[in-house]
Amino acid sequence: MNDEGIDYINAFAKFNDKDQVEFQLNGETHTLQAKSFVVATGNRPRMYPGLPELEKYAITSDDLFSLDRDPGKTLVVGGGYIAVECAGFLRGLGKEVLMVNRSSFLRVMDNDMSFRIVDDMEGMGTNVMPNTVPVAVRKTGENLFEVDLKTGDKITTHEVNTILVAIGRDAQPDKLGLSNAGVDFAKSLKIQGRKEEIERSSIDNIYAVGDVLEGVPELMPVAQKSGKLVARRIFERLSGVMTEQEILDKFSTDYTYIPTTVFSPTEYSFVGMSEQEAIQEYGEDAIEVYHREVTPLQFSIVKNNMKTAYMKVICNRNDNEKVLGIHYFGPSADEIIAGYAVAMKLGLKKEHLDSSIGVHPSTGEEFFNLDVTKRSGGDYAKSEC
Repeated sequence: MNDEGIDYINAFAKFNDKDQVEFQLNGETHTLQAKSFVVATGNRPRMYPGLPELEKYAITSDDLFSLDRDPGKTLVVGGGYIAVECAGFLRGLGKEVLMVNRSSFLRVMDNDMSFRIVDDMEGMGTNVMPNTVPVAVRKTGENLFEVDLKTGDKITTHEVNTILVAIGRDAQPDKLGLSNAGVDFAKSLKIQGRKEEIERSSIDNIYAVGDVLEGVPELMPVAQKSGKLVARRIFERLSGVMTEQEILDKFSTDYTYIPTTVFSPTEYSFVGMSEQEAIQEYGEDAIEVYHREVTPLQFSIVKNNMKTAYMKVICNRNDNEKVLGIHYFGPSADEIIAGYAVAMKLGLKKEHLDSSIGVHPSTGEEFFNLDVTKRSGGDYAKSEC
């Protein structure tokens, strides 16, 4: 920001009204007025409700990266991608990891993929306990805790060195004073944008980007791209050269077909709909799912290897097999899926994949050789070269 000539103030600001924010700096109160504001604060980790001892002793995913000690044996509470990623890299560092969640893990993602991620983590030695909640926490020593976990009617006690809570993140509109500015919120307490311009709040000169905004994917590249486009729209509005419709047509963010990755020990990436979303939207009879399980070359050279990659392409049978979703669980998943977002924006169909040729001997080439459907019940495991 210094290189760009931006004045940066390291302080927590809150709105006094729609044209002014207030902040404390070096013990003094300051105010700042502006023609336009962009709220890009992100959200803050949510702490586990109803268990004060857990809130007292637990850390969040934010704290984990500044921890000044070895986390040792770690209890990870939560079932989303942040919980899974943290549990995965802690286990990869050789730590004992116990992962619990009140329901299943990664339940909002494609069911076939979430199952494989959890199975893979268990294979690496992570102790995975679904349908489990903490009911009591006791500190028994320096960085040593006893935690009672309830699974159904059964309670078990576990000794751990670190408790990590990763059950979601929340916006904090009160701390930002957004009500003082007249900004509308959604039920989630995130900032509610407009139908015609989602990053613009109910107040003309106040914009929002990233996780603090309702209705957009909680992903860094999404905030980055939309932030650049918001800046362009603000500039063009102040310059008065383009019409309002021209500004919206040229500098609006396209939130369709955004590739997403879960950086679990074996990566999972996808773009588009999950299988369950596609069925809900179009009906089961309209959906064709092509899938394949394959052993990546780098896994095959390991003696007694049991690790495989799995991929599937979800198509609409009533629309010339237009691709609705592409999913891949395997090495370099993020790199493989990234390009498919562009293809899907351009109307990718199964026939386009069938007529393309992949790079041999990559795992990604199997997307161009998919011929077994779930509907057929055929063997989808590849055994030949």
